[in-house]
Amino acid sequence: MASITKAFRGSLLRGVRERAGLLQREVAALLTERGVQTDQSVVSQWENNRQAPLVPTLKALADVLGVAVDHLLDDEETKP
Repeated sequence: MASITKAFRGSLLRGVRERAGLLQREVAALLTERGVQTDQSVVSQWENNRQAPLVPTLKALADVLGVAVDHLLDDEETKP
């Protein structure tokens, strides 16, 4: 199975975030409320594929956005 770093796609995060009507800073604030210390610049780095969130953060991110973790991963990279 591919690593989260290879499978995570910032463009998918951006699309889900925009459909949810949230700004990057709002996502960061919601994550911080759930104990994941982050800020808008980190969310931007994720969306621009400069870095990928850690697995626990990815789970919290999916929860904040109301989607399954799979919605933030590239199907091609996650196939066995």
